[in-house]
Amino acid sequence: MLMVLSLTYFFIEEGRKIELQELISRHTIWKRLGWWQSALLESIFEETRVKVKKEEAPITIWDIKAGGVSRREEGEELTHQHICFNQLLYYVSNMSLFHLPPPQIIQYAKQNIAYLKLTGNFVRDILALCPSLSSELP
Repeated sequence: MLMVLSLTYFFIEEGRKIELQELISRHTIWKRLGWWQSALLESIFEETRVKVKKEEAPITIWDIKAGGVSRREEGEELTHQHICFNQLLYYVSNMSLFHLPPPQIIQYAKQNIAYLKLTGNFVRDILALCPSLSSELP
């Protein structure tokens, strides 16, 4: 939530627009991959919980880790892969805004692609969003 708010709120000081994100982006918490991992899993869990109807079996963190699919009707499915993909895409895209080095972002993306069992276009799109390692060169 703080990440979303940091991109939204700003104030004007001496005629200059100062965004909250600018003030907090260099804090050491953003450098910890454990923080990003916890935030990712929590957001996947919350997004899944919201999307599942009350009469369906509850979704657990184990369902998310397994990349399971819950079928509602023939031809219609709620796939946790889509939820995992959307959330991972959000976190990978924000890591650059918080000044994480490209190798760390790529490592995080690849680990979570494997962990969440993402495949095909999901993998391609997430890796395409990762910054280039050449962007680190002087």
